[in-house]
Amino acid sequence: MKKIDLLFLLFIIALNVTAQPLVSPPNMSYSYQVKREGAYLNVAFDIVLKDRIASQEMIILTPLFINNQNQTRHELAPAVIAGPKRYKVIKRLQAYDNLVFEQTPQTLMKRKGSQQTVSLSYTLPYEEWMQGADLVLATNISGCANCGDTQNNYLVTKNILPPLFEPAYLVSYITPEAEVKERSETFIARINYVVDRYELLPDFKNNATVLREVDAVIRELRNDPDLTITRHTVTGYASPEGRFDSNITLSRNRAKSFIDYLQRKYGWDTSRISHDGKGEDWPGLRKSVVESPDFPYRDEVVQIIDQVSDITRRKRLLESLDGGRAYKMMLNELYPPLRRNEFQVSYIARAFNVDEAREIIRKRPQLLNLNEMFLVANSYPKNSNEFKEVFDIAVRMFPDNIISKINAAAMEIETNSIERAIERLKGIDAPEAWNNLGVAYAQSGNVALARQYFQRAAEAGSANATHNLNQLTKKEENQKIYQ
Repeated sequence: MKKIDLLFLLFIIALNVTAQPLVSPPNMSYSYQVKREGAYLNVAFDIVLKDRIASQEMIILTPLFINNQNQTRHELAPAVIAGPKRYKVIKRLQAYDNLVFEQTPQTLMKRKGSQQTVSLSYTLPYEEWMQGADLVLATNISGCANCGDTQNNYLVTKNILPPLFEPAYLVSYITPEAEVKERSETFIARINYVVDRYELLPDFKNNATVLREVDAVIRELRNDPDLTITRHTVTGYASPEGRFDSNITLSRNRAKSFIDYLQRKYGWDTSRISHDGKGEDWPGLRKSVVESPDFPYRDEVVQIIDQVSDITRRKRLLESLDGGRAYKMMLNELYPPLRRNEFQVSYIARAFNVDEAREIIRKRPQLLNLNEMFLVANSYPKNSNEFKEVFDIAVRMFPDNIISKINAAAMEIETNSIERAIERLKGIDAPEAWNNLGVAYAQSGNVALARQYFQRAAEAGSANATHNLNQLTKKEENQKIYQ
């Protein structure tokens, strides 16, 4: 056969991808179609022969699939085109049932005319190995003078079916701004006072022990080089026996006496000290009752506190409950801890670098701001336990902060805690939250909601959401091929 230029046709296959043969056999051109329809794969070829062949020559064209990843090779029924003499021989052998071909041809044709079209079509059950397989056209030319058999494989197209598309969704994290870390810590000092008196007596009952504990706390805060103390606040509380107005005054005076004691001991600047009295601590009493499972009048006392708004009447009902036995138990067991002072120390924590913050976050996370925690998190690999732990700490320390919620949800999405992330993000109006909700819903299979949130975030300017919307669309298009 004489040598001619290679020629091939471009063909757009039904899978919406452009199929282009990389190499075309000599003296022929072809178009093809590969289409997945449910449980079947349809393949069609139109091969155009350009030149005549000798009378004794024969061309065998065999389409085949090759998947190099799983070492699979599958041949389709070939097309046989023979010169006039060779064609007669083949027909004669077939008439006598003599084996001529290893695989029965789909079509046997006599070569005639200057240009001839060979059409092939196949319907095969779809199998998983076909995904990612290449379509190849094998040619076998025999019978030409001084050439022997010539066998070649020509790549028609790679990946007859595109691989299953796995979208790469991007979650949104927000880098918090650095801030001045104004913090406060509250401590309880259960100072014992003489009934209806407010003077602080250091040697009364166990006051010496309580004051030593207070002293240890204050010294630790004052000697901490990472803190600058800015203010002290003392709040007094009383138990709910006696007159309501008197207890307000009593709690204020007890707070003032505690302030005076601390001022004398530590020389505090009076401009940075304040005190207040809250009077009778009814919320504290209710909490104590609820948390005392062995208290026999728990339900009755809670009902009276919740339903009787008049304080005087409330006290009378409690005092008369079960002939006064309930009140006596509360007076002896539950009321004493309510008589207390709470002292709050406000301070500013210095800024920490990442190495310092990595140490502090597990010991005193309250000294860090969200920006420092975010930098610590990103100093660890994203798939590490440390990365996850830092965001858990951040959302625990700043439970109402929108940025901490969004970042914690992003981490949860990346660690496949989808339901927790969705619950955390509900009600947050921010593009980053909408994008992350879109990712969460996409991963849980709710494509409609995912698209809705991606579009909303993209319209608000989220580049991640625009990317995710494209990924979602590609996945939907890809899935149609395999339906």
